[in-house]
Amino acid sequence: MPQNSAKKKTTIGIPTIGDVKSRLAQKEAQERNKSEEIQELEVKSSEYTDEDLKQAWASFIDLRKQNGGEQEVAFLKHNYIRSNDVITIQIHNSILENTYDKIRVELLAHLRTALQNDKIRVDLEKLESESKKMIYTNKEKFDHLAEKYPAIKSLQEKLSLDPDY
Repeated sequence: MPQNSAKKKTTIGIPTIGDVKSRLAQKEAQERNKSEEIQELEVKSSEYTDEDLKQAWASFIDLRKQNGGEQEVAFLKHNYIRSNDVITIQIHNSILENTYDKIRVELLAHLRTALQNDKIRVDLEKLESESKKMIYTNKEKFDHLAEKYPAIKSLQEKLSLDPDY
């Protein structure tokens, strides 16, 4: 006859609401500790001169030259203005914004590490350029000269000249 072995019956431990709440509280405490540690990280904000900025800028240009980015190098040679920790690059063409978008992260990282200042920001400023109206016809040429030299208009009227010929 087979013997019945005494097996202990166990049930699966279903967590109670109290267990779930305590686990959530532990996770929230861990997250708070992590966020406090992140906030405690030191932000570098050392002072730098315009000469330091020029050197860091030139070294980034050299890096881009080595990587073969002629378009990026040409972009980096545009004028820039420093106002505290904000560096504004002046551009005339909106197409250059695409070039800036390509190198923005690398440029910021390079400047921040080279100058040891995490507060540095680089912005773009699009300068409005006066579009020069091209003069093609004889009438346009005459009007342009008449605007510059008003005596030509009176001369044309006295001599009954037609500028279209």
